[in-house]
Amino acid sequence: MQSLTGLVPPGVVTVTWTGPAPLGAVAVICVPEFTVNEAVAEPNFIRAG
Repeated sequence: MQSLTGLVPPGVVTVTWTGPAPLGAVAVICVPEFTVNEAVAEPNFIRAG
C-alpha cells in the first residue's frame, strides 16, 4: 500500500480502489492523510488570524 500511495496521489488511489479494495481499506488510507492536512492547517490559520 505504501508503494502505491507514494507513486499515486491520495485522491487517485481512493478513486481507483473504490471498487477492488474494501471500504475499510480506503477509509484507512484517507483518514490519516486528511487528519495530517487538518492538523497542519489548523495551527496555520490560528497563527495567521
